[in-house]
Amino acid sequence: MQAEGIGGELRAGYAVAARLDAWRLVPYDQRHVVHGKLRHPDPYLMQQRPLTLILRVGAFTWTWENVVLEGGGILIEGAPVEGVKVLHGT
Repeated sequence: MQAEGIGGELRAGYAVAARLDAWRLVPYDQRHVVHGKLRHPDPYLMQQRPLTLILRVGAFTWTWENVVLEGGGILIEGAPVEGVKVLHGT
């Protein structure tokens, strides 16, 4: 699977560890990797585990738990645990 989008977050629990602007999800080995520029990373929260990745995909969000930061990317495994429709303007 490949996908691109704008908007996402890395979270440690409910706290936002960093935000993503434009991102790209591409296959990598038996997993996928997300490349994108992290904005406003919080040094303390970025060291916490587990990290959760939330990506905006059109009107939906995709969520992966227990992601790994490695080699300038965010490694993810499996399908997103949620595909929630976002209601804009509410």
